[in-house]
Amino acid sequence: SARGTAGARLTTAQARKALWRVGQLVDTFSAAETPELTPFRERFARPVLEEILGYALLENAAEPRLRPLKAAEGNGGAPVALAWLLPEAEDLDSAKARRQLEAGLIAQNLDYGLMLTPQALRLVRSPRHAPRGASFDVSLAAIADSGGVDSLAAASRVLAAQHIVPDA
Repeated sequence: SARGTAGARLTTAQARKALWRVGQLVDTFSAAETPELTPFRERFARPVLEEILGYALLENAAEPRLRPLKAAEGNGGAPVALAWLLPEAEDLDSAKARRQLEAGLIAQNLDYGLMLTPQALRLVRSPRHAPRGASFDVSLAAIADSGGVDSLAAASRVLAAQHIVPDA
């Protein structure tokens, strides 16, 4: 389950640095045309997931949009979640993308998935444990626009790799 471990919360300085980075990423991708998957993955998704949330983004040759995530530190290298990368912000509400992520969670026996667009991040629970459609959304664009240090720190507390603990 997603339980807070004894991991530390972001300090104010860490949250400010992360907010600056999120703002930089959101601004870069909101001003651009819809990016191709590879530039989106390498210049947006990887920094958000790795630098800010502490995941390692793994490869998936079978479906490049669906990526296993492992905790950068700990868990023996086993994936703790999946990420579905959506370069087009409008695709966040796509039933097809949601079903594909949920199918991946079931197939890999994982509890959590993240859907990531240039504007938002959505935490999705495996349908084995929660009603279909239940999710937790974080608007990265709104956090960046408002200078929401506290909002980013709270989102990190929920979404960071160190806090995603597989069910026993």
